[in-house]
Amino acid sequence: MIIVLTTPLIRREDAPAKGLNVDPANPLTHFREATWEEALDVAANGFARHRDSRGKRVAGFGSAKCSNEEAYLFQKLIRQGFGHNNVDHCTRLCHASSVAALMENVGSAAVTATFNEIENADVAIVIGANPTENHPVAATYFQAICQTWRQIDCDGSSRAGAQSDMHRICCNSARVPMYQC
Repeated sequence: MIIVLTTPLIRREDAPAKGLNVDPANPLTHFREATWEEALDVAANGFARHRDSRGKRVAGFGSAKCSNEEAYLFQKLIRQGFGHNNVDHCTRLCHASSVAALMENVGSAAVTATFNEIENADVAIVIGANPTENHPVAATYFQAICQTWRQIDCDGSSRAGAQSDMHRICCNSARVPMYQC
């Protein structure tokens, strides 16, 4: 199901605590409609309050899913809006090796699916990854829906292994032969 917002939404004051408890099909349980002017004012005032109270403790960490234009605007927000250069992109930290591998094997460095595609899976195989540590938002999402699918943690190195249906089925030295099967 694809939901497209056509009107800005602002969190209601009486909304439950923040978390993964918002039903995308019914966002008005947690949010109320607003004008564009009101939404922009709320966002700008929130950024200004945060900048004034925390200053350089703010860091920007961009997403691989952003377009070049979005990445430019994001770094501009951090550099001009918060007055420092604490901005980076997730590609530098976690995608450099996957970009090279995807280019070599698939011919494109683009990701193949978004993490919410796990909803359509019967089994999730975690290998050479630690979602709990490296992708906490995705890991929280996985844990919230894990009742509907089985998880196999192939190396047991992640905390996700404790929640897996099967884990530690191969040691680190067995990864490469397994990949080559």
